[in-house]
Amino acid sequence: MVKKCFIIMPFGGSGEDDDETRRHYLGVYQSILKPAAENAGYVVKRADTSAMPGNITKDIIKDLAESDLVIADLTGGNANVFFELGIRHVLHRSGTVHVVDAKSEIPFDVQQYRVVKYSPHLADIPGVTAQIVDAIRKRENAAQSDNPVHDTLDDLPADYRDVGEEAQQRELVTLRESLNAVKRERDKLADRLAELDPAGALTGQPSAYDIDEMLDQADEIMKSTGEYVMLRLKEIMEEGGRDAFVTELRAVVKSPYLSDNDFVGLAQMCRSLDLTDHRRVVLEIAHQRYPNTSQIFLALVDAYDDSPAPAMQERGRLMLETYLKVERAAGSAGPTLVADPGIPLFDHAVGLLFNFYFRAGQPAWVTSVCESVQRSNFASATIDRNYARALADLGRYGDAETAFRAAIERYDDSVTYQFFADYLNKRERHQEAYEQAESGVAAAPTSANALLNLAIDILNHGYVRNAAGEIVHVDDDHALRSAVPLIVAAVNVGDLADRQSAVGFLVRRNAMHEAQAIAQGVAPQGEYDSSALEHAAANAHKRRGSAAA
Repeated sequence: MVKKCFIIMPFGGSGEDDDETRRHYLGVYQSILKPAAENAGYVVKRADTSAMPGNITKDIIKDLAESDLVIADLTGGNANVFFELGIRHVLHRSGTVHVVDAKSEIPFDVQQYRVVKYSPHLADIPGVTAQIVDAIRKRENAAQSDNPVHDTLDDLPADYRDVGEEAQQRELVTLRESLNAVKRERDKLADRLAELDPAGALTGQPSAYDIDEMLDQADEIMKSTGEYVMLRLKEIMEEGGRDAFVTELRAVVKSPYLSDNDFVGLAQMCRSLDLTDHRRVVLEIAHQRYPNTSQIFLALVDAYDDSPAPAMQERGRLMLETYLKVERAAGSAGPTLVADPGIPLFDHAVGLLFNFYFRAGQPAWVTSVCESVQRSNFASATIDRNYARALADLGRYGDAETAFRAAIERYDDSVTYQFFADYLNKRERHQEAYEQAESGVAAAPTSANALLNLAIDILNHGYVRNAAGEIVHVDDDHALRSAVPLIVAAVNVGDLADRQSAVGFLVRRNAMHEAQAIAQGVAPQGEYDSSALEHAAANAHKRRGSAAA
């Protein structure tokens, strides 16, 4: 099996003054780092020699995730190198080798970990190469962490691939292999018993257990575990459609082996298929089995909020107000709440509460809760952006805009940018709204929601940033050609629910060619304008550099 090594290091700028710097690091790569990795048996890649134009960030992240080894040159404290190193540290407990020019100081963040110092002088190269090879050997299959992320969060998986569908499939393979091994051992025992008892005197005696029955029971248990049923349902959802999914779901929820996370996954599947009532029922069953799990409780409350039945919505609101200890004093303008971070998932629960109040047409209740929480000296993006939205709904537009800008200044998160964009669009300020939606992508360039929100903004209002960097109004055809690259990028980083959401939106826009391609998991063929995506990615890159500086 080919072992892959990815090298992250400074490259130098694009100006003539940086030519010497570029040649220096190219020499380090070609003379020291690449030969060392190849001597250790790796196929080597470097970012500027492997990434495709227009998709550099995505290619780098994939290489950081999928490579068996990463060599990071920390010389000069380059911001991009440290950003990429941070991604690698999160994704892998080990398999990263740090190197630095001997004339440079070792950065404080990694001083406690082994760093190989190198010298580009010809006489020193063989020794440095041997040291790097030795460091690589010690990183291979090492159980010990080589980075501060996994040393601090020791419950993270050693490899990001140890979670998710692929890990579940590997676990099923292991279970099948174990089962087959037990069957082989049973057959050996049966053959040995036949040798020892050719007349069958022993086998004729009554047995406490029947091996075949036991193994049949083991098969049934395996097929009822969360990992197995979740994979089976995903296959049915993608291939068989809603009716087949619902039929299988009836059997699955009866399994006694489902965990709380399994139920949450089932509910998410139902939501992606627009099975609103089925989602509610799944979560009600889950709440009966796991009454003390906050994640299940809040998911059930959210399902009540999504229900078209007013009685269900009212039940959800009352449950949530009890959970958060909301108070309604006689003569008060609205409900009040004392912030209690000790309540599990407090901030998420407050956001759900606001959904109920907005749906009920009660923005004044939202402002009342927000102001009472703010008096508790508790602050969060959820509180501040919903406060701004409620002010707008109450017609206090000046106060709302001030609150939105303060929230953005304080939190700089993609969801707050989208709230502000929605407000500006309602005020017919579409160019400004586009800028806010674009800033949401810059704040979270790998967020499927942020990318889809910008695409939807383009399609709904017809404003887009062109190749010259100007925000201009375009016709519907041009808007679609500008939005599709953003939608494809969102689907690439998102999950199945994001893909289905994108397909549904394109169908409603009568963009059937694009909807069909994305539903099949392929990029649509045609002449599309990627200017909006490229500008958003460039802004994200600038933001990343500024933050590192």
